[in-house]
Amino acid sequence: MLAFILLSPSLLLVSALYVVYRGLYSSSMPLMNSLIVTNSAVENRSLAFSVYFVISNIAGALAPPLTSILIQSRGVTTIFLLSVLSLIPSIILSTYLQKST
Repeated sequence: MLAFILLSPSLLLVSALYVVYRGLYSSSMPLMNSLIVTNSAVENRSLAFSVYFVISNIAGALAPPLTSILIQSRGVTTIFLLSVLSLIPSIILSTYLQKST
C-alpha cells in the first residue's frame, strides 16, 4: 500500500490508499493480541501487554519528530522507504512465531 501511495498521481487516490492502509494496520491488532497471549504465561500476561503498549506509545511519540527531521534532510520519499523497512522485521517476527508455535 505504501508503494502505491508513493506512485499515486492524485491526492484523492493518496487519501483512499491511506484509508485502506490504516484499515489493514488496524486489522493487525488482533494478531498482536494473540501473539502476546500465546507467548506469555498467564501470570505475566498483564506485564506483556504493558510492555507492548509502552513500546508502541514510545515509538508513536518519537516517530513524528524523527520523521520530520528525515524529511527535512532527505526529502518526502524517505517516509515510504522507512515505512516499508520498518514493516520487514515485523513480518519476519510474525513468521518466526507462527512457525514456532
